[in-house]
Amino acid sequence: MAGAPEPRPLPRHTAAGPQPLPGGARSHSVGRFEKHPRREDGYMTWSRRDFVRTGSAFAAAGLFGLDSTLLADPLEAARRYRPFRPLLQDPDVRAVAMAALDAARSAGARYADVRVASGASRRTIVQNTQVFTQLISGSLNFGVRVLVDGAWGFASSTIVTEEEAARVAQVAVRQSSLNPWGGTRTLELAPAPVVADGQWETPIDLDPWNYTIQDQLELQIAANEAVMNAGEAMGVPGVTGFSDFLFGKNDVVFASSEGSYIAQRFHGFGNSYGAQVISEDRMNFGSSSPESFKTGGYGWEAIDGIPFAADAEQAVEDAIMMMNAREPDVGRYDLVLDSAAVSAAFNASIVPALEFDRVLGYEMHAGGTSYLSPPEEVLGQYSFNNPKLNVRATG
Repeated sequence: MAGAPEPRPLPRHTAAGPQPLPGGARSHSVGRFEKHPRREDGYMTWSRRDFVRTGSAFAAAGLFGLDSTLLADPLEAARRYRPFRPLLQDPDVRAVAMAALDAARSAGARYADVRVASGASRRTIVQNTQVFTQLISGSLNFGVRVLVDGAWGFASSTIVTEEEAARVAQVAVRQSSLNPWGGTRTLELAPAPVVADGQWETPIDLDPWNYTIQDQLELQIAANEAVMNAGEAMGVPGVTGFSDFLFGKNDVVFASSEGSYIAQRFHGFGNSYGAQVISEDRMNFGSSSPESFKTGGYGWEAIDGIPFAADAEQAVEDAIMMMNAREPDVGRYDLVLDSAAVSAAFNASIVPALEFDRVLGYEMHAGGTSYLSPPEEVLGQYSFNNPKLNVRATG
């Protein structure tokens, strides 16, 4: 847009764990925060007064969705404001989906489906009592997938209107004509039940979007202070409390030419909270997150009622153990893995190999190839891993 300011770069300090305080900036006690000047790298540190004042202004304005915009500049954030659009009961979204399906069928698609998605996320990062990041983002888009003469085509857009949906569907059909390298073929889809009016929402106890960004930051500061106080009480120097809280909400509407229309809302919470300890020579460090910190399909209940004081001492002790842990000798060991480690190993071993473009060799000089190639030699014949392992793909 002419005359619009260039968006500011996002802070570098957005990792899940703590980062060194930048530019020699010092944290302050909660009651004595003062506004920091802009640093030489163009970023700005924030005081408690700053985030309360700015957050209150946004809460009063009802701004719940910003397009990857930092709250460090309220005017810029307001210009780029993109509100979260609820889709579950929106008749206009149904009309958009039907326009895409009608256009795809008219253009020759034997099968078509459309997904309309609206998302919002809120992320705050605090180290000790210093606020590093306040980020609220929103998105709205849709995609159309078509099957023509055994070849798939896909197109998408961020303009969610009936006219745009019809145009994008036609683009998807045209794209499908470029994909059948080996000529046309017959492709039979697996039978699926028609769900004409399906709805589902992640079950949560407390909607995080009923709470303000100030509420979120105050909880994080309290959590970090508990860690700092525990380190001081234990006589451990260099203890840092860190917290990185991310709430997400996504509405997804799926409609198919077979008659299904399904609206879903997904809630989620993630990222990290805990303690970090750095050795006096600054050569080693350890970090730990309390077991009470849960991530996944949760609402505000994920952080409401966390026993910060009880968790803090254990988190510091675990971080010290991590810092002082001896490297194992080379050899074979029995490992005890948690669910996250197991799922990560399975994901890396199975999912990339099943990507169709890898199997066909299209990603040979990019993402890589697959051990499930050529498909005609392995489909229905190749097996790997323990027979007790069951893997189910959902889409």
